[in-house]
Amino acid sequence: MALMGVMRLELEMKVIVQVMAGVLLFTIYSLTITVIICT
Repeated sequence: MALMGVMRLELEMKVIVQVMAGVLLFTIYSLTITVIICT
């Protein structure tokens, strides 16, 4: 039981990290486009 909980926690952490990385990349991408358009 404990092992399943740990595995589930690791999976959730991986998903959270992937989502955060995706949001960060999207933010940088949007800022870059905004700078290119504005300048």
